Amino acid sequence: MNICALTICLAKNPMTKQCELAEPSCVQLKCAPTEMIIFLRKELFDVDFDFVCQDSKTTETDSGWLLTVPLGACGMQAEHVGDHIRFQLVIKATDDEKEVFFQSDFKPQVTTTCNFKSQATIKSSRMFSNSLSDLSASSDQTIYSWEKSVSLKFKNGESGEEPLHFGDEILVETEWAQSVRKNFPVDFSLKNCYVESENGEFEIIRDGCPARIVNGKLENSLRQKTLRWKSFSFQEKNHEPQKLRCTVSFCLRDNSCLVKTC
Repeated sequence: MNICALTICLAKNPMTKQCELAEPSCVQLKCAPTEMIIFLRKELFDVDFDFVCQDSKTTETDSGWLLTVPLGACGMQAEHVGDHIRFQLVIKATDDEKEVFFQSDFKPQVTTTCNFKSQATIKSSRMFSNSLSDLSASSDQTIYSWEKSVSLKFKNGESGEEPLHFGDEILVETEWAQSVRKNFPVDFSLKNCYVESENGEFEIIRDGCPARIVNGKLENSLRQKTLRWKSFSFQEKNHEPQKLRCTVSFCLRDNSCLVKTC
């Protein structure tokens, strides 16, 4: 059976002799921070859709199927390519079984790709102040960002309810803003962090290592990083609003995450 001849979605490439996507609306993709969301029109394969993956969710509509596949699950390939991390999912069909598989031995096929930048910059949502006394669907060329996927939260001194003095410890936690599954394939690290104000900036983390002059400490655990340092000011005055800015590096947990020795 020639599946290419039976569907408006596919056409045979005369050069490669492969069935390829001819109608873009047959496959629609949204790259979310933790998952691929894929819509497949029923005309795509002209076969019954039968896909079982424990980590995915499939919803049938009148015109097709909506798949939600976590990044790195269901046979999805992940690799670190240059300055981004690429996820690719290959969907292939078989003539004999009339099913759709996420495997590598059947044709025709459709490949969905999501690219994410391997670095992002995050900033504190609120200012903290020091004083001498108190503190008052996708394309291979499209590269997405995890910039809003990592949250930065002050565990003390953010609301102004607790006073901070020079030398008091400031505690900041960074973690994934979205809920991620236990075996999510991506981790992150704090590469560089700056305390900045209108009077200057100071690098409290350089290349993954905290600054000793402010007694900086960095605790790394899966999906959460905790940063501590001693409160300081750029000049002697009653109030100096400051912000924290960090560069975050993302990596694949299986082969591209390097343990930094400071």
